[in-house]
Amino acid sequence: MNYALNLDSQFDFVETATQLLERSGYELRINPFMSQWATASKNFVGKKVLNPEFDPNLIEFSPANSFWLELIRGETVASFAMRDLGAESLHDLISNYSLWGGGPGPIQVENQDLLPRGNLTLEGACWIHPAHRGLGLPWLLPRIARSLALQRDWAPAAFVGYIVNRPLSDGKQLALEKYGCERLFKITDTFVYPFLPVQPLYLTVSEHDYVIDQLSISTRRLRQYTDQKVGRDFVAFIREGQNEPAEAGRRAVGGMFDTLVGGTAKKGGRRPIDDHGFAKQRLVKIAR
Repeated sequence: MNYALNLDSQFDFVETATQLLERSGYELRINPFMSQWATASKNFVGKKVLNPEFDPNLIEFSPANSFWLELIRGETVASFAMRDLGAESLHDLISNYSLWGGGPGPIQVENQDLLPRGNLTLEGACWIHPAHRGLGLPWLLPRIARSLALQRDWAPAAFVGYIVNRPLSDGKQLALEKYGCERLFKITDTFVYPFLPVQPLYLTVSEHDYVIDQLSISTRRLRQYTDQKVGRDFVAFIREGQNEPAEAGRRAVGGMFDTLVGGTAKKGGRRPIDDHGFAKQRLVKIAR
């Protein structure tokens, strides 16, 4: 069943993106129960491995420290997850594999000086149904999730993620151009991931101020795409933006105009049963 969840209206791009996805025939559910993600992901077409960093059998989850996005169009067609890491040492979480609920360890972490500090939020587990790829959804889901995480009491200084099982060139395209991450760098050449050979591990980082800039610019960009739908034209619209100069005094935000944001939700008028750490202004239904 669905019940109401409040969202702060700080980022009014959510309203614009809601209209975009609804026009395109999608419904977004914001689900705070990772056990339901684990169950649903077993049926995701083409998904071979359950992401251990979001596996409730390995990590202790609660609605207070995690949520996932479920995009529906007749069936679940996309997902993306978020997890609050607090102020734990990212170096330690990686080196002893505790970020993934345990592993062979230890990892000799490279580029330690590039690791962010402070409260961190882990993002990932992005999956798009093959029939819905190439429509712009990988631009939208990470930005929706970041905007929601910013409205919780997690207070992230940065968002982090990782890329495995891809050549570096593909990883950069995926992380920087599609997901809109700020930067990507290598952590180790000897990472062990379930059911995969030993391989390099790359970390993605998006600092708090970068994400705020990204969402602000994206709001204005989305408002130029009125009365349209996600699809091939939407992807072309995104790509056109990469050639537009950034405002004076504002730094460019990422690679292939990675400043598009999104967020859809079913709005309700009743008081929430439990806001799960979100601010209390805008009502959004979530799955349970």
